[in-house]
Amino acid sequence: MIAPALALALLSAPAQGGQPCGPEQVDAAREFTGVYLDDFEGQAFAEGATTAAEARRSRPLPWFELDVVGLGRPFGITRRELSRAYRVRFIGERRSRTATPFPCGYGHMNVSPASIRLVRLISIERLGSTVSSGNRR
Repeated sequence: MIAPALALALLSAPAQGGQPCGPEQVDAAREFTGVYLDDFEGQAFAEGATTAAEARRSRPLPWFELDVVGLGRPFGITRRELSRAYRVRFIGERRSRTATPFPCGYGHMNVSPASIRLVRLISIERLGSTVSSGNRR
């Protein structure tokens, strides 16, 4: 666990070249529809996508972390599986900073250009694996 003082120092650290990260912009909560990619150390959301393949082609993607089991249980999802894609509809808030990516980004290693905070899940549907069959072990 990171000490609070260290966490604050990391969040307010200057970006590459000594420029500060700048203020965080939080957009008003609104409805989102698209594909949630749940991979190892990489949860992302592709707004407007309808398939995992379409979501993978979208770059850069905002960080989006979703408790699939806790929130998905009413929709029949009872366990988390890595490298899965889900079609989701939810109310959320998009957060971003003027300076991105690292160290001013979001998510794992601060490399995502934005973050979406879930306010309310409306629906979730499992689409399948995010990995093509040729890349599976």
